[in-house]
Amino acid sequence: IKNFCEFDILDITLPKIIFYPNRNDKKFLHKKELQDYLRSYDNKIIFVPHGPHYNQKNSLFFTFNSKFQKNYNYWLSFSKDKIWEKYKKNLTCFSKIGYPMFDKKWIDKIERIERKNEKHLGVITRQFYTVNQKINPNEMTLPYDEFFRFMKEVKKVSDYDKNIKLLIKPHPSTNLRELKKILIKLNINNYELNFDPIFIFERKIFASVSVLSTSFLYLYLKLKPVFFYESESSRQHLESWPLLKKIYINSFAVDKIENIHKKYKDYLNMDDAEKKIKLQFIKKNLEKYYRSNPILRAKNKINVLIKR
Repeated sequence: IKNFCEFDILDITLPKIIFYPNRNDKKFLHKKELQDYLRSYDNKIIFVPHGPHYNQKNSLFFTFNSKFQKNYNYWLSFSKDKIWEKYKKNLTCFSKIGYPMFDKKWIDKIERIERKNEKHLGVITRQFYTVNQKINPNEMTLPYDEFFRFMKEVKKVSDYDKNIKLLIKPHPSTNLRELKKILIKLNINNYELNFDPIFIFERKIFASVSVLSTSFLYLYLKLKPVFFYESESSRQHLESWPLLKKIYINSFAVDKIENIHKKYKDYLNMDDAEKKIKLQFIKKNLEKYYRSNPILRAKNKINVLIKR
């Protein structure tokens, strides 16, 4: 990044549009230099959503120093996002694009090119603290003992059917050494670690056990059941923005870790028609909050910006 700024890459490449990942809660080397560098140019900058929604209705990840330049274009994925309320003089700089990964044509394409092999039970994890690590209550990181209890429930679900193989999808920031220690301690052997994007991961599972994560919303669209646990920190986020709660809570949520395997067994005991109705309801409930054809909307917006 330092070289990118020092060698005036933008002067050499002359891009008409710069795509900037919309995150400001993560620190990285020379971040300030990069942001100052981008601010000094008149190139159109599209702030691309980090995920299908944020934790608050008006959180803004890129630091604008109370100024929103006319060359900025901020893409909103979640239709109920209220980020623009802080910048009402710049409403034309905000575009309700939707979330590209929820695009029906994109999903259909994935189905055509990726082989389907739904033999695994998925496990979607979050980052967690190690045993003696200091806990920051404002982070979505799980305390060690809480994550251990979650994996203990995963073990119970796995033991319910010995033929099931677990497909564990760690969070990118997960300490894999610590995760493997927990797996050994709980005697979880029938598993495979998976680092595929969620839309590839989905093709390999019939259901998933998870902590609260935006990743598994994609599974809702594919009519895959997700049995998830609300941690105390994630519950606080959902309570602060009731609209988000409506998306998650109408599915297979449990408020106690120890109830995950019970929820899973209850689902298995449902008849096929009941399962289908429940999964269709979850899918339609999610679709209410996202605009259709997001990829086409994005293409059209890019064409408009290029011509300006």
